[in-house]
Amino acid sequence: MITDHQRKIRERYLSAPVVAAPEPWRKVLDRPVGGLLGIGFAVHPGTGRDLVMTVSTAGHGLFDAATGELVARDRDPDPDTSTPDAAPDLARPGLGPVAGVPVRIAGLFGGGLHHTTPDGWALDVVAPDWPDHRVILSADGGGNRGPHGGTW
Repeated sequence: MITDHQRKIRERYLSAPVVAAPEPWRKVLDRPVGGLLGIGFAVHPGTGRDLVMTVSTAGHGLFDAATGELVARDRDPDPDTSTPDAAPDLARPGLGPVAGVPVRIAGLFGGGLHHTTPDGWALDVVAPDWPDHRVILSADGGGNRGPHGGTW
């Protein structure tokens, strides 16, 4: 049995419509990654741009997070270090401009990614109608206070 407070929170999340993310967020790429095991983030040492590293059963990929451009690809990584579970910290060796730099991976083997930004954005996953989940992007540090469409 859930409390009245829990019921109100559940109803608030379920009544919020699914909408596109607000500015400055935008969809960059919609590319399927077959056999995806996890992803991680790195910083390009020459440009300072954010990079996304994908680890899959088909190899490793490195993408520019702002443009979606494929920066590097390794279709045949070393089998001893190719999956995140090969190391206790779930890090994989980077590729391309971050070759030799450990990149922590979150995905099927565990791990976690940052879900807040220094300027107050937060990403939360809620399950008001379990097992279905909703991703909530908010500008209030994750409080999800007030009505939908305000800060979340």
